[in-house]
Amino acid sequence: MNSKYFVEEFTEQQKANFRTDQNYNTHDRHLEREINGAIIFTQESYDKMLYADVFKYGFDELQSARDHYVVSCLEKKMNLCLIKRFIEVQAILLAPICPHMCDYIYQFLHPKTSIMTAKWRSTKVSSKFGVYKI
Repeated sequence: MNSKYFVEEFTEQQKANFRTDQNYNTHDRHLEREINGAIIFTQESYDKMLYADVFKYGFDELQSARDHYVVSCLEKKMNLCLIKRFIEVQAILLAPICPHMCDYIYQFLHPKTSIMTAKWRSTKVSSKFGVYKI
């Protein structure tokens, strides 16, 4: 998990609607695994220049994982830090294919910053047990 989201201030509305702690439940860990898998498979697809697979792993499968997470968290609140990581990773993964849209989305997380300054390696595979470079 990217620790920079824990230093942010969350609004009272966000705290009321989402969890902002670092304690992951089963659903959080599952989404984190899906994000990490998407990073690995999307990188491999870019390396092989298989752009249909880039879209498959970087968009379709990530969106499916997000939908599953939302449904599984109906009784419990979603983790806001994990949702922000999901948005950032997906924007960075898809930036080479649709830069304008990804830049627009990225600026919601990082105002006055362009996705063009984001490092590809900021999509490191991470977990609460450590960070693994791809």
